[in-house]
Amino acid sequence: WVHPVAPYTSEQTSIEDGSDSVYEGAPVVICVPGLTGDSNAPYIMTLALHLSQRGVRVACFNPRGRGGNELKSPFLYSAGYTEDLRRIVQHVCDRYPNATATIGVGFSLGSNYLAKFVGEEGDACLLSAAVMAGCPLDCLSMSNHFHHSTM
Repeated sequence: WVHPVAPYTSEQTSIEDGSDSVYEGAPVVICVPGLTGDSNAPYIMTLALHLSQRGVRVACFNPRGRGGNELKSPFLYSAGYTEDLRRIVQHVCDRYPNATATIGVGFSLGSNYLAKFVGEEGDACLLSAAVMAGCPLDCLSMSNHFHHSTM
C-alpha cells in the first residue's frame, strides 16, 4: 500500500482578475480524524486527494499534540472540548468566505467530536453539512468495553 500524496500545502494563487482560478467559490471540506489520526493518516490523505482532484478545498483538523502540533499547554486533546474545532471552523470560513459550502467530515472518535460540535452550535453552526463515519454513540460504554476486553 502506497500512501497517496495529498496537496495540503499547495494553494492556488490569485490571477490578474483577482479570482482564484480553480477554487473560486469551491466547497471546503474540513476533515476531523479519529482518536490517533491526523492529516498524515492514510484515510485522511486518500479523502483529501480524491476531493482536491475534484476541485474541493480540503482542510484537516489536527488535534493538540498530533499532526506536528506542538503541545504548548498542559491541556491535551479531549473529545469533550470542542473549542479547538470551533476556532478552526471559524478560521476556514473567514479564509474562504465565497465557498459554496463548508462541510465537516469526521471519522471514528473525530465524528463523535464533530457531532458534539454541531449539536452545540445548533442553528448558528457555520458548517453547511456534516458527515460522521463510524461514529461511536456512547463513548462511556465503548471505553468500558475496551477496558474489560481480552484483546
